[in-house]
Amino acid sequence: MGSFVYISVSALLCSLFLFITFIAARKNRIINAFLLVLLALIVWTGCSVCMRLQLWPSVKIWYDLSLLGMWMFPCMLQYVVRAFMGKRYQKTDWAVLTLVVSVNIYNMITQRLLAAPTPVPQANGGVAFVYTFTARVAYLYAMGVFAYVVVLLTILRYSRREPMVARQFIASLRTSPEGRRTCAYWPSLAISWAALPAERTIWPPRPALISMLWISVPTGMLAMGRQLPGLISAVSPEMTVSPTFRPRGARM
Repeated sequence: MGSFVYISVSALLCSLFLFITFIAARKNRIINAFLLVLLALIVWTGCSVCMRLQLWPSVKIWYDLSLLGMWMFPCMLQYVVRAFMGKRYQKTDWAVLTLVVSVNIYNMITQRLLAAPTPVPQANGGVAFVYTFTARVAYLYAMGVFAYVVVLLTILRYSRREPMVARQFIASLRTSPEGRRTCAYWPSLAISWAALPAERTIWPPRPALISMLWISVPTGMLAMGRQLPGLISAVSPEMTVSPTFRPRGARM
């Protein structure tokens, strides 16, 4: 097969396999949302296959539908994120979805952002698809980047608000509601080390030499995997390490 159609076929078969697998599973809101993600992938890759095979009715129609499926993917991904959060689709999500659909319909009608490719027969019997790019294609890709940024921001906000999700993100800080790092509420526990290594493991630097102990806020999850939020941010299970092995000195 020429014109790289085998790439689209492989992606389509993978998406179909996952769709058939999950459609037979017990349904819940998250599974249903994930099926929509797979459906967007199937439209994207399936229409790409039909376009490269130049099936009826036309290359342009299959191209437009493939492009729509590609840009619908982040919108469906946002639906999965909302389902995992246990929340409904928000107004901002509907606004992004409306923007994606509107821009794609505009491109279908005018072809001013990214026109359909032109099939060019090759000497070896294959077909090459030639695309014509203009500066206006930046608007189309800016819309796609914006849709993915909305998904990323939603995940980051949720990860910082929910303790059971925050443990999966190393950048998440779990402190008291007031934001104080020296006095965190249960199950978050603030950790203090001396600013400099102690000469003895039982004798950290004297208070006169430092105005405050070095503070480390519980964050993330260790690489080995932990059952509870990481770096002693829960009462148990804890990891006990001799202060001798800590480069920053004794743990206070």
